[in-house]
Amino acid sequence: MQPWDVINFLKLVRFDTSLLTACIIFVPYLYKGLTVLHAAQKALPILLTSMCCFVLNDIHDLEKDRINHPTRPLPTGSISERSAMGIYFLLLALTLSSILSFVEQDKYYIYLLCLIIFTNYDHVVSDFPYLKNFYVATASVLPILILRPSEFSFTIIDNVALAMMFFIFGRELLMDLQDLLGDGQTFVRSLGEKSSASIGFGSQFIAILLLAAIAEGAIHWAVIAFLFASYILHIFLWHRLKFRPVIIHAMKAQAIAGLAFLLQ
Repeated sequence: MQPWDVINFLKLVRFDTSLLTACIIFVPYLYKGLTVLHAAQKALPILLTSMCCFVLNDIHDLEKDRINHPTRPLPTGSISERSAMGIYFLLLALTLSSILSFVEQDKYYIYLLCLIIFTNYDHVVSDFPYLKNFYVATASVLPILILRPSEFSFTIIDNVALAMMFFIFGRELLMDLQDLLGDGQTFVRSLGEKSSASIGFGSQFIAILLLAAIAEGAIHWAVIAFLFASYILHIFLWHRLKFRPVIIHAMKAQAIAGLAFLLQ
């Protein structure tokens, strides 16, 4: 396998985003005293589930991506659609195997729920396009809820989950503004660009307020300061079209910073 093949595979599975999703599980468990191996075993099914979702999404959205994301592996032909399907089924098998191998039986349901909801994203987009943004935002909190039955504070977990839902909902609206050209009928298209941007940034402001409500100590307040400062910067730069892709990617850094609130 050539290095470029590895790079295309990592692009196909959105490894950065998938890894960030897995870190929602890995980092808090590691902080609570689990070994690196044990924490990684708990996070692995979520990593593989997220990768499955992105591969299936790229197969489903191939024609849209020829317009909105022409540099992705499938539109460029770097990975064939048939190969992508093979990768998907391999990842699906690995996901189920990792759940059976590393997850306690009383938590099977939440991991399997993540798998079902993540991999049915494209059906929701096709059949219920107006629910897409809310569906993604709701799905994003499921990995956080894996922590809920454990030794973590219910109040902290619930607030972080709610904040994540508002934040991702806002980011999804702003991402859809970027993809208007290739997308069909969506919630953003019905709202219009100005209203969608206002609701998107307003939703993220609510997320910051929810985290501020549970902030304790210097680290938490430093995170809140970072989130608010970057939020203001993103609003200021949003009207300059060339900065929009950078802003969307920078929101991943905000999500990573928010993980600090899971370290209790």
